[in-house]
Amino acid sequence: MAKKTDSSVAEDKQTEGGEGYGELNSDFNLEEEYKEDPLVTKGNYNGAVESVRMDEEETLVTWNIILNNNDPGLLCTDGETPVNGRPIPFKNWLPLAGDDRVMAKKGGTKRQVKINMLKAFSDQMQVSMNTMVQIREAIAEQEWVGIDVIVSVIIEKLDDGRHLNNISKMVRIPF
Repeated sequence: MAKKTDSSVAEDKQTEGGEGYGELNSDFNLEEEYKEDPLVTKGNYNGAVESVRMDEEETLVTWNIILNNNDPGLLCTDGETPVNGRPIPFKNWLPLAGDDRVMAKKGGTKRQVKINMLKAFSDQMQVSMNTMVQIREAIAEQEWVGIDVIVSVIIEKLDDGRHLNNISKMVRIPF
């Protein structure tokens, strides 16, 4: 492929392997167009489990909840984005080797705090999370996808000053 000597952008770029990117048709201005992600205001909302995944490296289970069946007029903080359809994650932190030797802020070991939180969560969600084997199987078989829930949404401030939604509590809606 011949090397271009000018700084213009080619309309149809080619990779070294010959695959084309197609025409690059993009025009934007970050300074003028940037908007912070809209947030859901603090409160309780209906939702459903869209997906659940295990992050072995972080030793956590992440539940992706899609808010739904709420008042259709409910909007996010930007005044435009509907609350229904917004995704918000919920995380279960799993006990790590060595957590039994680390004290938690509120007393007890980190292991016991994580076990107690996981037990309370599994009871509220009416799901079995007794062992890692059960958790892995349920995720692999998507047993928890589609469960209707009520979530308590909060707004958290990150160290860099940004804000994001999180779920402080999640309960299965009885069937």
